[in-house]
Amino acid sequence: PRPDTTMSATLPTPDELRDVRHALGLKAVDVDRAGVAHYGTVSNWELGNTAPDLDQLRALLAYYDAVEAVRDGERLAEAVPDAVLGDDAVDEGGEA
Repeated sequence: PRPDTTMSATLPTPDELRDVRHALGLKAVDVDRAGVAHYGTVSNWELGNTAPDLDQLRALLAYYDAVEAVRDGERLAEAVPDAVLGDDAVDEGGEA
């Protein structure tokens, strides 16, 4: 028999989706205000009533990653090249 070469991924559970949002200190309405998904949709995902499709999940996780990056100065500094910020965009205290 040939080995299975298909990729499989585990999608986050409704509880995991909620836990990530809570860990970031976000409310469902924050996701809505960011234009990612309506707060009722987020609630339905987190209750397990519906599930995000792949594009919705990618958008949600990209938003969560962006929120985390903004809150984490090191990650933000690494994510934005100096050429974009300019040499004097960050002062010696690490603040932009």
